[in-house]
Amino acid sequence: MNDADPRRAALRRQLDHWRRALEALLRFDEIAAADAWASLAPDLVRSIRLRFDKAAGRLMAELTGLERRAASADGGETADIEEQLVALRQRYSLLETTIDFYGDAINSRSNPVMQRTLAGLDHLAVLSMQRLLAPLGHPAPPVLSYVDRGLGAAIMKAGLRLWDPTVLSPAATIKIARHNLMRPTALIHETGHQVAHILGWNEALADALEDALSGESPELARVWAGWASEIAADSYAFAHTGYAAVANLHDVLAGDADYVLRFVPGDPHPVSYVRVLLGVEMCNAAYGDGPWRGLAQAWVERYPLADADAEVAALMRASLPMLPRLVRVCLDTPLPALGARALSHWIDPAEVAPPVLQRLALAGGSALARSPYWSAAEPLRILALSGLQMVTQPARATAIAETQQQWLQRLDPLPVAA
Repeated sequence: MNDADPRRAALRRQLDHWRRALEALLRFDEIAAADAWASLAPDLVRSIRLRFDKAAGRLMAELTGLERRAASADGGETADIEEQLVALRQRYSLLETTIDFYGDAINSRSNPVMQRTLAGLDHLAVLSMQRLLAPLGHPAPPVLSYVDRGLGAAIMKAGLRLWDPTVLSPAATIKIARHNLMRPTALIHETGHQVAHILGWNEALADALEDALSGESPELARVWAGWASEIAADSYAFAHTGYAAVANLHDVLAGDADYVLRFVPGDPHPVSYVRVLLGVEMCNAAYGDGPWRGLAQAWVERYPLADADAEVAALMRASLPMLPRLVRVCLDTPLPALGARALSHWIDPAEVAPPVLQRLALAGGSALARSPYWSAAEPLRILALSGLQMVTQPARATAIAETQQQWLQRLDPLPVAA
């Protein structure tokens, strides 16, 4: 290349810059702390690095080709090389976003307490997925949980294409909101999303919800079918953790009236007003009377439908009498995606009914949070019990949360009881 040509000299400088940038992008210990990497399962570390190595390798090969062309080409090709470099920069940006997402997630494990806590949540997440996936012949994907700001949890599902479309997500990467770290029933909501993705449960549930309501109102049926993905995840969290999942969802959604009574066409999240009441109806159906009825009373008093837009109020009033029917669809109706069985066949909410959890508390006593036996035998029900105690014994919530954190930090290395 003749560097006397300023334009071609600028091109060479840019090519050199993006080579260095790609090389730096794969210095993994600069993206996340070495201790944080070391806290992950070795297989997961290898999978993450291999996928990013391959993606960066493709870009590096493309860049090398541009460098060769630039070195041998006459000035007539400069514009074409510049155009292709712009496209490469855009793909670099997508890969950088993907790698930075994982770097930030892994770096949330940069101190020993958080490493052990999140490793315990990883363990619970995998167990919760295995309960439905294993009997239906599917392996549970690895999990990378992380803590971040915000009100709600979230998941980047394993197997989905990331910002860089050449990279598939190597794990179910689950965000736990910092404020909810010690009442993490939302973890199971997010694993419900992953399970539903693997099984095709969302589509099957959408069909069942629409069928259940089509005789009442085709429009109402379509709206509820459009909420199927969030309803499936809420049902999964309820089946595993019972009333704690409903109360914690209530607390996340309890914003101002505009938020709670907002309907956004096309949004997969149900209107918060009726979403909480659907969870309460799950408690009514599975457990009968209980503190959830007081929660529902307080909810409807705080958010009167008179404050809603007329369209939303009409939608809510049409939905409320349908809630028992919808709960039966969610929990007790066989679906093709669930092996022609109901969710409650595989994961029975009765196992986390408050009286049953109280019997577990009496049987295990203080050893529940310390004994390797109990932690291996009943990890998900211990999570449900801790959640129930925190929402029904607020005066003890801080002590319960501290005990739960200590339990989570001891949980990860434990084998699963046969």
